[in-house]
Amino acid sequence: MPRVDETVKRNPRKADEVDAHVGLMIRMQRRALGLSQIEFAARVQISTTQLRKHENGMARVGAGRLQAIAGVLGVPVSFLFEGAGGRFATPCCFDEELAFFLASAEGRELNDAFEQIASRRLRREVVALVISIATLRTQQG
Repeated sequence: MPRVDETVKRNPRKADEVDAHVGLMIRMQRRALGLSQIEFAARVQISTTQLRKHENGMARVGAGRLQAIAGVLGVPVSFLFEGAGGRFATPCCFDEELAFFLASAEGRELNDAFEQIASRRLRREVVALVISIATLRTQQG
């Protein structure tokens, strides 16, 4: 009798780390487009509760819905898997820390403001200031 592959044994209905990654990519791209959860869910024709479950990696995204989400986001479906690792690995420069940063309201706000600084010297000073603040916070405990 042939041996059952480990990937076949896993529960096809239970969310896993790939689902969490796809959810993160959905949230990151949605926020980059400036869409609220309510607006986005309406465009994809799902409830905001279901969208939250997808974005948090608590619920799997089916193939048809994944196609609809990618269409609303204006990206290919493969974009949502970039950097996922494992058997879904795709060549990409995806940085998970950067994704988490840009998924936060503060990260987007800081990034948007930083991009508006034309002077390279001033941008370097801002970075030095942020590093100084972070270092002080770390030392203070």
